[in-house]
Amino acid sequence: GFIISETERLNRLVATLLDFARPRAPEFKPLDIGALARQTAAMLAAQARKKNIEIDCAQTAGETVVECDEGQITQVLLNLLLNALQILPENRHIAVATRLDGEDAVLEVADDGPGIPAALRERVFDPFFTQRGGGVGLGLVVVRQIVAAHGGEIEVFESKSGGALFQVRLPAHRKEGEIA
Repeated sequence: GFIISETERLNRLVATLLDFARPRAPEFKPLDIGALARQTAAMLAAQARKKNIEIDCAQTAGETVVECDEGQITQVLLNLLLNALQILPENRHIAVATRLDGEDAVLEVADDGPGIPAALRERVFDPFFTQRGGGVGLGLVVVRQIVAAHGGEIEVFESKSGGALFQVRLPAHRKEGEIA
């Protein structure tokens, strides 16, 4: 059992390193990121139930259509949600919200966990920086690379409940001939 679990962990590490080393160019297609957020949260529902963590996507009810790469934005959501699930103690809450804000689409993942001290918020995007035991420190690096390849930005703030709030801003529409 130990050998199998360690092999799986090393496989995940190698896959993350390869993603970090060779990010592929996004394939842009119109996509409702609110629906994608609900779908991604549903994929993690069993893992959340184990810790009695509620993932609330109620704020993503309206359409938030963005020209993006579905697989890559799914990876962004998975990394953000998995980070929250791994850092949160039992009986906590994660809120996922999407909205249009002018020319941008905004995706937010907030939790009611320990949060990230202001002095460390920019460092969380540095390769190999982690505050979690067993963490590799590449998940948020990959997230930032994907967001940048989409012409967007990611920032981290304190959530209303004192936890972490990751805010991703993506251009809702690409201009003709524009390359991120």
